Amino acid sequence: MHASGHCCTIVTSRGAVHWLLLVDTYLGALPGFRINAGRGLPAAEVYFEVGSTFALSRPDANLLAIHQAILLRLLGPTPPVSWSDIGTTMPHHEYTLPHLISNPPKPPSLMFLSLPSLIESLNLRTLLASAQAICNATRLPSAYVDYPNLSTSLHGRIIATPEISWSLYVFLGVDHTQTSLSHLARGNQSTKYTDYYASNYDIQLHNVDLPLVAVIRLEDLGDHQLPVPGSWDPSNNKVRFLPPELCLVLPEEFDLARIQTLRLLPDVVKHICDIQSTVHALTGKYPNCGRIGGERYFAITVGLRLDQGRGHGLAGWRTPFGPLNVSHTDIFQRLELLGDAVLGFIVTARLLCLFPNASIGTLVELKMELVRNETLNHLTRMLGLPQLAEISNQLLASSKTWADMYEEIVGSIFTGPNGINGCEEFLAHTFIGPEHASVATCTCPDLISKALEHICAGDAKADEVRDIVDYACEQSVSVFCSSHLSAMFLERLKAVPTEELADWYHVGIQASHSSGTECPTSVVDVIVYLARGLWLGSPGFYVMNQSNDKLPTLPMVPVLYAYHRSVQHPAIYGSLTSDPKGPVASKVLSLFEKFLAYNPSSSNNEAAAKAITTSLAIPIPTGTIPFLVRLLQLALTPQVYQKLELLGDAFLKCSLALHLHTRHPTLTEGALTRMRQSAESNHVLGVLTKKLPSPVLEVITDAHPGIQPDSKVYGDTFESILAAVLLACGEEAASSFVRKLVLPRVTVDTSVTL
Repeated sequence: MHASGHCCTIVTSRGAVHWLLLVDTYLGALPGFRINAGRGLPAAEVYFEVGSTFALSRPDANLLAIHQAILLRLLGPTPPVSWSDIGTTMPHHEYTLPHLISNPPKPPSLMFLSLPSLIESLNLRTLLASAQAICNATRLPSAYVDYPNLSTSLHGRIIATPEISWSLYVFLGVDHTQTSLSHLARGNQSTKYTDYYASNYDIQLHNVDLPLVAVIRLEDLGDHQLPVPGSWDPSNNKVRFLPPELCLVLPEEFDLARIQTLRLLPDVVKHICDIQSTVHALTGKYPNCGRIGGERYFAITVGLRLDQGRGHGLAGWRTPFGPLNVSHTDIFQRLELLGDAVLGFIVTARLLCLFPNASIGTLVELKMELVRNETLNHLTRMLGLPQLAEISNQLLASSKTWADMYEEIVGSIFTGPNGINGCEEFLAHTFIGPEHASVATCTCPDLISKALEHICAGDAKADEVRDIVDYACEQSVSVFCSSHLSAMFLERLKAVPTEELADWYHVGIQASHSSGTECPTSVVDVIVYLARGLWLGSPGFYVMNQSNDKLPTLPMVPVLYAYHRSVQHPAIYGSLTSDPKGPVASKVLSLFEKFLAYNPSSSNNEAAAKAITTSLAIPIPTGTIPFLVRLLQLALTPQVYQKLELLGDAFLKCSLALHLHTRHPTLTEGALTRMRQSAESNHVLGVLTKKLPSPVLEVITDAHPGIQPDSKVYGDTFESILAAVLLACGEEAASSFVRKLVLPRVTVDTSVTL
């Protein structure tokens, strides 16, 4: 695929400038970039001369668009202008765009790239020259007449001289004594600068009495510190002297620090190309995760990777693709913080679903094993992202860098269009996969081989799926990234009724095939699909059986994830609002029936649950109030709400992290962490619990005689109530619950400026 463009000439009062006008609607859709129309050229000075048509390869066009996008963001707040604006201010005969393009596209798909000539290739110097035209630089004599004070007022400012060259200079001072004239010589004879520039550059100069301006080329300055005003050495061969009327002074936002950053532009562009490859790779492998913007993947690749991989030390660089005045280091750390909270929530919820009979201790142990650095390091390296190849040998396998990157990706997906659903799909494909398999290499029995053939053909019987499961258990096949989790999952498979195995297999294979997965070719593939089906669709968890006869043994409690997921993925989950189709829908409905049949032994719990329901100022989906009341009763039942508490704690961290990430786009990771911790403390949650309707406090005090005011029970109860709202009413209602009750309790970090 190629990008089309026209080479035209823009003639202004400053002379002719050659431009490449890119016309390509695809450029405006690059990840993270929105290309606007040309900027900053005074319309009254502009007309176009028809030029030849160019064809650019797709990689070249992408590179040009990336360079230009970076420059436009670095140069400050100059507003873009549209073609229609230019056309209305120029005579019709000078407005030749319709002759260039028969059907001009909309302004967002038009962009300029300046060329120093029709044949010279685009490079960094060219891009800097482009900046001169973009940012409305002013002539030195026109803007500054107080020459004695120029050394102080303009020290360090950027000077451009388009009539002489395409280089940029740094202003050092003014040579009031004109001693620098002796350095403008031909052979051994001095010459006036008017003669020198007129003969060498074919320039007409008028203000011959003005002193020369002392400058140093940007590339000659490098990383060296600027000399103080007036202290430059005129004999230094790197110091140049220019006539003031040839000097364009760039605006203040085009400062030295920002210009020096541009020296790293080629490296930045390379990494942004890596971003595009990364987005393409992830979108291809995990399409249900949603397209992630380059704005977020910039943090993943350029941010952390440039600092720790290439060692260029860009920690303080202000990225053009994030919030203003936020360094890329802050951006990826913020994403890491968000991803860590999202990861903890999804893993908690899915473990509760996958292992309904597991104890709290076992679930916590499994969670810690899945989110530990070693596991995430392994998962990141298994992704095969293209930009990792360059630095893979420079980072240890145990380096926390890899774990941070996985959390950044999760945070990026979470802020993308598919949100939590995209994150769940991503985890299902990275936590579970054939690459984690460890199975003895032996020939499958004929029975298993035939079963595989039938499954691949789509006509396998339930007994054949059971045969493969039994064989996998016998061989200790591992498909999870955790050996402990894999072992528990095999035990879980043994407990699944034979007639249900095919249903869960189809749930998993639908999710897998959405990523382009081929038909199963091995026992490992079948187990992978079963694992993904149960991981994404398992609809319930059990409450621990109680040894105390006074407490009821509660039936299975439905995790209504499947209910809410049915809206996004009806092909997998079926419809729970009409005729149920598919395995998950029917099983969730049967669980609802069991749960709604439960009659609590304590009327106080029921009264308290109803009091909470009526006091909630949040959107409650129609038909979910009966579920909410039952779940709230469970949340208020001592010694049986631990799993709800575990889920509520994880969701609270996730919800607060998202709210703070969205509300405070410029705060650092440390500030966001302190703010989140200020609202999720046991003291704050306890205070919120005590503000609930009085029947709730009566239930707590009756169950815990002599309870202390600062008891952890109050905070645990609040988290259990939050989990009940989440399971019964969905994430939107639970997020609203957090936003209305918990978020106002956040203590603003006074060490930062909001």
